[in-house]
Amino acid sequence: MFRLIGASALVLATLATAQAKDLRPIQAQPIDLGSVQGVAYYTIHNDGFHVVATLSAAGSDVPLRVAATLQPGQAMTLSTAAALGQDDVEIALVRDGDVIRVRHPSLAMN
Repeated sequence: MFRLIGASALVLATLATAQAKDLRPIQAQPIDLGSVQGVAYYTIHNDGFHVVATLSAAGSDVPLRVAATLQPGQAMTLSTAAALGQDDVEIALVRDGDVIRVRHPSLAMN
């Protein structure tokens, strides 16, 4: 599990941009929040898109799983606090119609 998270974070480091990226159903998307990394994916159900993010802080042996069911126009934001005077690092998983978009509002306005 931790190897998957580490490998996913490495992939994100090479792919990360300030622009939104589309997430595909059941396909894991790396998440990089600085000292916290992980993966996110979603599945389609009758009651909405079930979005799941599994995250782990550097040096932690216990991953954290966060889940939400999103309707069109709804979002789930993942963030880590920064030091005083610095911007927090955050990623928003936004349901835009029939797509989940991964946005990095802390990097640039989308």
